[in-house]
Formats: sequence, structure tokens, C-alpha cells
Amino acid sequence: MSAEKQKEVEVQDELADSLNDLFASVSTMVKGEIQGTNNLLDLLEKMNLRVAEEYKGFGDVASGLRVFVEQLQSKSGSFDEYVQQIDTIERQVTEFEAVISVLDQYVSMLESKLFVFSPLAEKISSLKSAKSVSLLFKVSFPTNNKEKELPQHQCLCCWRLLMFSISLITNRQNDARIWIFDGMSRSAAQHPTRIKSASILHSAPSELSK
Repeated sequence: MSAEKQKEVEVQDELADSLNDLFASVSTMVKGEIQGTNNLLDLLEKMNLRVAEEYKGFGDVASGLRVFVEQLQSKSGSFDEYVQQIDTIERQVTEFEAVISVLDQYVSMLESKLFVFSPLAEKISSLKSAKSVSLLFKVSFPTNNKEKELPQHQCLCCWRLLMFSISLITNRQNDARIWIFDGMSRSAAQHPTRIKSASILHSAPSELSK
């Protein structure tokens, strides 16, 4: 009887030892896994600290960029007025170009009318570089349904005034003779703008051929 009890006790002791070994092994395994997890967490913490240290200055950069963008927006709003002024100037330039085109056509027409009289035109072209030329003209125009002939006058005029005088007398409604010659004016002259309507004779005076 005692032998059987002793045998049962031995079996129980072996079972207890086996269970103890099992629990010890499981505990060791769990501790190892927990330690591995802790190691991973420590590594992740260190990585986070490193990233935070690396990107610590980017917050200030982002704040500076935000302030810079706000300043740009405010400045771009102030440029709207200048953009409108530029658009207005562009429209005015377009209008000026149209006016210049019309004036160019008008000048071309005047040149074509002026240079029809080739002998006179050649003489005028030869005097283009001169500082001043003398203009002697004789004009007749209707007064009280009659033609009144003005005396010959001599005037000293610059090149532009000469061209203006020629442009005034290209209407061919009356008779006008023009002599162009070098030299100074010998008498006070009647202003060329008094000529309202006249024309250039096809037969140029002898002074033009000199």
C-alpha cells in the first residue's frame, strides 16, 4: 500500500516538474517576444526623435513661406491698378497707330500731289538740306467776282514753311507763280498762309533751272 502511494507521489512530482519546465519555457518565449517588441519600439522611438530633429527647422520655414505668400497676395492686389493703366495705354497706342496710319496715307497723298510738278520738285529736293530759302510768289484770286492780282513778294522761310506754302497752293483754282532762289530777303514779305487757293504753273520760271 505504501509502495503504491510512493509511486503515485513520484508520478505527480514528474508531472509537476514537466509543467514547471513547460511554464518556464513559455515564460522565456513570451519574455523574448516582449523584449523583441520593446527593442522595435525603442528603435522606432529613436527614429522618430531623429526625424523630429531633422525636420525641426521646417516649421519655421513653412511659417516664413506662409507670411511670404500673404505678402505676395497683398502686392499682387496693388498691381491691379497698374494692370488697368497698362491696358488703357495699350488701347491708346492702338488708336495712335491707327491715326499714324491715316496720317501716313495723307502724307503720301500730299507727296504724290507735290511731286507731280517734277521740275519744281527737283529744285525743292535740292534745297532740302538748306537752312533757309527765299520764296517769291505772285498770286491772283477772285474778289467781287473779279480776279485781283497781288504784287510779287519775297519771303525768307525755313524748309517746313516752304513745304507748307507749296501744300497750300496745289488746288489749281487760281494762278500762282513761284520762283525759288538762293539769297536773303530784300523786303518784308507777306506771310504764305495768306494764300488760300492757288495752283502752280507747269512752266517753271528761269530761276528754277539755275
